[in-house]
Amino acid sequence: MTLREMLVAEAEELRTKWQAARAEYEAAMEEGRSALELAKLDAAQEKLKGAYLTKAKAAVDANLAEHSKLPPMSFQEWLAEFRVLHNKARSDTLSDYDAKLYKDGREELAAALVQAQRLTRKPEESAREALRVARAVQVDLELNSGKQRVVTLDICIGGFSTMMGVAPEPNEAVGVTMRMPEGKDHPIVARARIVATKRQAAANHRVSFAFEGLSESDTERLSILVFDTALSRLGGK
Repeated sequence: MTLREMLVAEAEELRTKWQAARAEYEAAMEEGRSALELAKLDAAQEKLKGAYLTKAKAAVDANLAEHSKLPPMSFQEWLAEFRVLHNKARSDTLSDYDAKLYKDGREELAAALVQAQRLTRKPEESAREALRVARAVQVDLELNSGKQRVVTLDICIGGFSTMMGVAPEPNEAVGVTMRMPEGKDHPIVARARIVATKRQAAANHRVSFAFEGLSESDTERLSILVFDTALSRLGGK
C-alpha cells in the first residue's frame, strides 16, 4: 500500500466517524436535549471533522504529488498559481488566455481530489462535475408536503445532500432556493429532483438532490463555491 492509499483509507475511516457523530448531534437537536449534552456532542463531531480534514488534506497532497499531468513544480507552487486564477474567476476578471488555464487547472485539481476521495465518476462526467465538498449552505425546499428549510451536508455543481427527519417521496420534483454564503450574492433558485434517500440513525434520512435545468451562470456560481471550499481545505492563501 502506498502512502497515498494509506492516507485515503485513514481519511475515509475518519469521515465515516465524523458523519455518524454529526448525525447524532443533529438528532439530539431535534429531540431537544439539554444544552450541555448538545455542546458535548457538537464538540465531539467538530473534533472528528478537524481530524478528517487534516488527514484528507494529507491524502490530497500525496495524490497531487503523484499526479502525472500536473506541471513540473511543487504542489504548493502550482496551487498558488491556481489560487490567483481562481480569485480572478471569482471577480470575473479572467482574460481569455487565463480562462483556458483556469478551466484546465480546476479539472486537474478536481481529478486529483475525486481520486483521493474515492468518488465514482460516470463515463460522461467530468472531474469538476463529480467533485463533492462538505459545505453547510442554507436551502429552502418546496416539497409536496410543504416548505422546509434545511442545511446541506455537501454540495457539487449538480446538486447537494442534506439530512431530513421525514423522507420525501422518491423522485419527487422540488423547488430549491439556495442561499449563497455570507449573503454576498442573490440566491440560486432552481428545480431539483430527489435521486437518493438513505435512512440514518435516530430516524433521520440522508437525501440527495440533483438540479434540473440549472443555468450556465448558476452552474458557474456553484463551481466557484465548490472550489472556494476545496481550496480552503488545502490551506494557504
